[in-house]
Amino acid sequence: MATSDSQSPISGDSSGWVRLLLDAAGSHLRSGEPEAACECAERAVGIASGGGDGHAAVRALSVLAEAHEAAGRRGKAREILEDCVARCLEEGDELEAAGFEGWIGRIHRQESRFAEARDHLLRSLRLSARSEPGAVRALALEELGPVERRLGMPREALDHLTEALRIREALDDRKRVAAGHDRIGNIHVHLGELDDAERHYTRSLRIYQDLDDRNGTAIVSNNLGTLQVQRGDYGAALVHFQLARDLADQVGDQRALAWATGNLGLAHAYLGNTSEAEPALLASIDALAKQGDKAGQAIYANNLALVYLTSARYEESIAWGERSAAQMKELGNVEGATKPWLNVARANLELGRTEEAERAALEVKRLSQSIESGEIRSEELILQASLSLARGDAEVARDLATEAAEMATSGNALRQRAESLRILGGSQFLVGDLDAARDALTESESLFVQLGDVYDLARVRVELGALFLRIEAHDAAQRRLRQAQEVFQRLGHAPLLCRSWILMAEVEAARGGGEVEVYLENAREAAESAERTELVADVDAARVRIVERSWWADESAGATAELGGVERACLLELVGGLRELGVGETWLALLGARLRLDGAVLLLEDGRTSTWGWGRSAELLERARQRQSSGLTLGRPHLEPLDRSVAEGQESVFVAIARPAAAPHGSADGRERVSASGVYEPTARGVLGVIRSAGASGNTSPQSPGLEHLLPVLAEILSLVAPQREIANVVLPETAPFEGIVGESSEMRAIFRAIERVATSDASVLVLGESGTGKELVARAIHERSERKGRPFVAISCPSIPRELIEAELFGHEKGAFTGAAMERRGQVEAADGGTLFLDEIGDMDLATQTKLLRFLQEREFLRVGGREPIRVDIRVLAATSRDLEEEIAAGRFRLDLYYRIGVVPLKIPPLRERIQDVPSLVAHFLHSIASGDVPPIDRAVFDALSSYSWPGNVRELRNVVEYVLAMRGAEGPVTTADLPARVREALEHSDGAVSLSLRRGETLEARLLSVEGAILRRTLEACGWNQTRAARRLGLKESTMRYKMRRFDLRKPGDAGNEKTRSSAASRARTRRNDPRAKARRSTASRGRPADWAQ
Repeated sequence: MATSDSQSPISGDSSGWVRLLLDAAGSHLRSGEPEAACECAERAVGIASGGGDGHAAVRALSVLAEAHEAAGRRGKAREILEDCVARCLEEGDELEAAGFEGWIGRIHRQESRFAEARDHLLRSLRLSARSEPGAVRALALEELGPVERRLGMPREALDHLTEALRIREALDDRKRVAAGHDRIGNIHVHLGELDDAERHYTRSLRIYQDLDDRNGTAIVSNNLGTLQVQRGDYGAALVHFQLARDLADQVGDQRALAWATGNLGLAHAYLGNTSEAEPALLASIDALAKQGDKAGQAIYANNLALVYLTSARYEESIAWGERSAAQMKELGNVEGATKPWLNVARANLELGRTEEAERAALEVKRLSQSIESGEIRSEELILQASLSLARGDAEVARDLATEAAEMATSGNALRQRAESLRILGGSQFLVGDLDAARDALTESESLFVQLGDVYDLARVRVELGALFLRIEAHDAAQRRLRQAQEVFQRLGHAPLLCRSWILMAEVEAARGGGEVEVYLENAREAAESAERTELVADVDAARVRIVERSWWADESAGATAELGGVERACLLELVGGLRELGVGETWLALLGARLRLDGAVLLLEDGRTSTWGWGRSAELLERARQRQSSGLTLGRPHLEPLDRSVAEGQESVFVAIARPAAAPHGSADGRERVSASGVYEPTARGVLGVIRSAGASGNTSPQSPGLEHLLPVLAEILSLVAPQREIANVVLPETAPFEGIVGESSEMRAIFRAIERVATSDASVLVLGESGTGKELVARAIHERSERKGRPFVAISCPSIPRELIEAELFGHEKGAFTGAAMERRGQVEAADGGTLFLDEIGDMDLATQTKLLRFLQEREFLRVGGREPIRVDIRVLAATSRDLEEEIAAGRFRLDLYYRIGVVPLKIPPLRERIQDVPSLVAHFLHSIASGDVPPIDRAVFDALSSYSWPGNVRELRNVVEYVLAMRGAEGPVTTADLPARVREALEHSDGAVSLSLRRGETLEARLLSVEGAILRRTLEACGWNQTRAARRLGLKESTMRYKMRRFDLRKPGDAGNEKTRSSAASRARTRRNDPRAKARRSTASRGRPADWAQ
């Protein structure tokens, strides 16, 4: 007989049904059936809410949230928990609300939303503050610690974890006390405080052992092993990892067993036992796959990628790194995904695949924008600095590495600070700042010693070896290089082992030792084992350099005995000697202008040995003769172009020219013979052309061997020898590469390269720079080079729109949305559909509009003002600002999340005062674009004056000055300083009496002193009406010295024949490079020899 509903044991008891349904939901959760659990929990919520039982409804909602979280719907779980918080607060139950806030914080942490996680966890602490400290507060504190560590707040994390530990001790919860000591130990490891970490780990281990908790013991043993890895005590680390592995095996915890096995593999890798590390890591990954532990697989796949990276197995490193990144992406672990992409980028850099490395770096950038982590941001900057070094942009690399070091310091990220200092030291080495390079590299070495990172420690020691070789600290160089070689041999890293042997050979040669050939053979063996042809070429180039230096040292004393004063100075001081002659810089600058090179070195040598060292020279000359080419040969009295086929595939070219010579110094046939050879050397800066010229055998004339006659052929030599693909990196274009953007400085060339790179993607770009630097021009250039070219480019000046109207201006409005909205109107966002939206001065946007813009950028859809239907558009967003957005964020005037969203690729435009060498080119550009008729000649003093001005209004102000000059000057004669605006003249006159005591960026002390000397000479000559005798008397100089200095600084009276009526833009560029302090610094650096390859 059926039982009626009224006879049911829980008939009419809604709480009984709720309990029954929640028990069923719990059972489904334990069985891994979250969907069934959701169904039961939803029914329970409905019954409890219908029955008016608020407490039961909250309990049912919490189970429903747990089920949604188990099903991977964390967002839905958070919404339900927010409802729970609201219900608890309505009932006045702050402690239970605190528990739900802590739960929400934990979900945010799992999603790598650390700022939001911290907000909820702090709210949980505030809600629990009135209650006795208990488990709810302790749980929130224990969650808060790791979150604050991720946010770069380790000290705050330490304080909160210590408070949680005190609560657990008061509750006598010994297991939680052990876990608390373990967590605190982790923070101390992060801070590099290894002794404190060991103390807490030891306490934790003792408690777990007393409780006979083998799982806990295994966890802490694993962490102790990690600590010993940090110390570099890999033997002790192996003991701890082995203990963790054995305990996990005993309790049958296959997951913990797999993790311990993976860590054992890592310890072997650090010991250089790749043969044991690789199978252990592979076994760990396989075991974790069987356990379904995707997170563990991703972590150890990345560890395996790192092992392959440190053993120079780059292709395998890339493959495992990409696999790890894909797994992290699938798990939604944004922070975890950045690390394998970093390793992928590094491996591609080691292989010289700059484009692939840049793509990986963009992925890192994209991922990191949603992570509020100073550690990740500093890693990203380090990677960008490494890319800049690989491209030869040492100054950009220096700036990025400096920023990375500062960020790592503020976040107490010691490893990132050590690595950023390594990159910083390498870039400072390349720009010639050796003292700063030594400081950075030695601090980096000290930090890597403290961290116990043997691979990176060995890398920085190689760079210190190169630095100490440069400054002739040979013992220190040799010691660092030997220490590095031991590590690279253990790791099997053939490329870095090769480079260290090359440097050892150069040190040995400098010391006069007899092991040079042995070291070079070792280097060749390492290069061949790496199967890298460029390394073999590096060994051959090193052999030439070493033998060449030895030859100069052996021959200089005997050679100078037969030479006059000019050749003596040139031979012994090289470029320095030529500067003393007053002709060297002029010819070098003209040669650089002819070839558009970054720099050139000119050496003179005795004619008896002019063809020394270039074994193929005679062969090449003979080939030229046989082909009856137009190449130059002995006895030819004129210069003709060389046959490019002569230099095809060759490293060097030798030619000889002849010109009439006056007796008695001429040769028997009445012609003075001059020979020259050229060779290109690829360096981190591009192509460095090395030219040698000399009088022929028997010519002992103390006079300079006709540099003005050699110039064309020397230029031809370099253009033949240097491969076009190499020369392309340093050629300056005849016209501006982007419409309206003019500049030939290294800073602007870096901007041009950046525009080319970012234009091909749809990444958001934030253009930074002072007012008047041309930010909108850069944005337009990006648009014009992108696939969106030909579609709308919509520019909005945020400050020009009233705050109350900017939302309607951006998103449009419906008819009747507000007073005056008489008709529907499309906004600028909609107008830019398919194209590019440029938000100029976005830093001036109010917070309310920022919030709406952020939502649009996230969803790519918006509502018009007064509208209800969402509108989706396809646009690329570019933004610009002259404000310091980080300061605006700190002041609460700009949203951090919007900053990360719009600043995927930050592009900083330098102010004009930092690229002052571009002033002549800009003036020429403005003259030709503004002048209605013939372009007037400009006195050189005008260029000097404009180059001395600080330009607070940047390029816009310079254009205004040119317009003023054209409008106000008379019709006749050249433009002089008297034609400049009064404010410019007054500023220059005001600065006359006080020379700035700070150098410009990239300027050397020598360059500044030369600049000041030239300015004083010019002003004195002007004051004396260009009377050389009076000027010399006023300066206390001999007239001959005065004339020499006038030639040296190219000082001419305005209107003289030497001052041409018109000056071509090419000549302006040549003068600019000649007088540019940074160009002088580069030439000075180049004269000291080829820099080491710091990108490795």
